[in-house]
Amino acid sequence: MIRGFFRSVDESSAWKWLLTIVDYHKHDYLPSCSDWGTAINETEFYELLRKTIVLTIYGNHGNMKVLTRLYSTRTNSGGLPVLMEDARIYNCRY
Repeated sequence: MIRGFFRSVDESSAWKWLLTIVDYHKHDYLPSCSDWGTAINETEFYELLRKTIVLTIYGNHGNMKVLTRLYSTRTNSGGLPVLMEDARIYNCRY
């Protein structure tokens, strides 16, 4: 579980909340403006990637070592990397 506190907020609660929201809405894609935090790990992130395709831009508060290794695992993703490539156009049809 992601552990850590940011401005007195338990980050593990935020992660549980995100998974709950994704389960509720069941969207195919989750666009992200990054800043996943440095405590993110592959195991937990793949829990999210089994639920939706995540496309994120580079940020200044992320574990880049982990994020560069992650790929969306949903069958309709075509193995998209989580970190979006510069200047690439993404077609997100429903």
